[in-house]
Amino acid sequence: MLGLTARRLSVLAGCSSSVVVRAEQGHVPTPQTLARLAGPLRLELTELYALAGYAVPEKLPGLRPYVELKYKELPPAAVDELESFLEWLRVKYRAEPAGPRPGQDEGPDGE
Repeated sequence: MLGLTARRLSVLAGCSSSVVVRAEQGHVPTPQTLARLAGPLRLELTELYALAGYAVPEKLPGLRPYVELKYKELPPAAVDELESFLEWLRVKYRAEPAGPRPGQDEGPDGE
């Protein structure tokens, strides 16, 4: 539990406390408001969207767009290095981008 009051959360998110109170009462905030609340709540935006009932894409973005948005200060050469390193790790550990094969991630009892 974060222990944030509605007033404190609204200050951290840069929105009015009435927006936070309405959200606590079950009113779904706009996607823009959720984007402001995600950081102070220590939630990924997609998690907060899902909790609010918004559709969340099943497919994740590629590494490059994610890194370029999250780490804007990295030069393109650094992102190239990161992609190369990830590909090296993928080959080393025989990881498939689509995830585990059927049964590969199941426990001994089939679950």
